[in-house]
Amino acid sequence: MNFNREWRIKEFTEEGPIFIPRIYDDDGNLVREEEPVLMPADSTIIAISQGPKDKIVSTTHDLNVSEYGLIVTDDDGKTSREGVFASGDVVIGAKNVVLAVEYSKRVAKAIDAYLKDKDNTDTASTEN
Repeated sequence: MNFNREWRIKEFTEEGPIFIPRIYDDDGNLVREEEPVLMPADSTIIAISQGPKDKIVSTTHDLNVSEYGLIVTDDDGKTSREGVFASGDVVIGAKNVVLAVEYSKRVAKAIDAYLKDKDNTDTASTEN
């Protein structure tokens, strides 16, 4: 019998996301859940679609959400939490793909600029 592994998100922390490995048999039945595993990360990029996901909102502290359950961002996708960006359906709702892609391109540029600035700041502080 073969077993398939799926990594389910438990929560997002400052140290990185915590996943719960789940083991399924060939028929797709859950056999067991293993102990949670921290995946150390300096940054975590969450890629989802098809509307807001309450798991993200409920496990990510200091994240402002609209009355419709959408993550609140500025024009560049910055959320109320430092270093956390959001884009797509979870921000603008279920619109069309053209709007989602257009907004996501702008957010990607903002993330790139943020990370480059952070890297330059970190490098400058270690040189002093």
